[in-house]
Amino acid sequence: MAKKRDYIQEILEKRSRTLRRTTRHEQFHKRYSLIMTSFDFLRSEKQIDRDIRVELLKYISIGSVACIEGYFRASIRDLIDYGSPFIDNVKELENIKLDIETIIRLDSEKVSIGEFISHLPSISNLEDINRIMSKIIGDDFFDLIKKIEYDEFEPLEDIAKHLIEDIQSVFRSRHIYCHEIAVKTKPTLQQSDDHIGATLTFVDTTEAVLQKLMPSGKTDRR
Repeated sequence: MAKKRDYIQEILEKRSRTLRRTTRHEQFHKRYSLIMTSFDFLRSEKQIDRDIRVELLKYISIGSVACIEGYFRASIRDLIDYGSPFIDNVKELENIKLDIETIIRLDSEKVSIGEFISHLPSISNLEDINRIMSKIIGDDFFDLIKKIEYDEFEPLEDIAKHLIEDIQSVFRSRHIYCHEIAVKTKPTLQQSDDHIGATLTFVDTTEAVLQKLMPSGKTDRR
């Protein structure tokens, strides 16, 4: 018989691996700045063997998706903990159940409702992010992304379309490198650079959306 998962213990362990009194956006950039620095090293260091460089470049998409997932789980947490209307929309999520034992442990372990719920859903692709964020926000998340101001010389719809396509590419690459041997698949410096740019734009644009949804007065520092 399979052992029942202890979600609260998993949350406490995950919390212990993050910085305290640091916002979701700061947490993301703290890790992602190191990924960007690693990429700059791989791009500039001429003494690295070509095959080794290619292998290490595979980490860029892996690290990017890890940072995206961590950022969005923190965003889901903060939206729910912000209160209405977001906490009211939790009922729209699938398979979210709280029993009495869990409710008691949430209080005793100082785990918030948002922290608990954000830990549960699968976030394995861009469609998962859009579905979950849309349900909690009560509006289409991608539509909100498209309304954020980008480069004044390029139409918003075009930028948003390219951004979504680029993030899908990041997730596809990550899936390949994590679940396949894929020795014939060789990421290029340009592809890795594109993945970094897309990841930064996606997260920073999302943060702009969240700042509008959750005006100052409540903080996401932990």
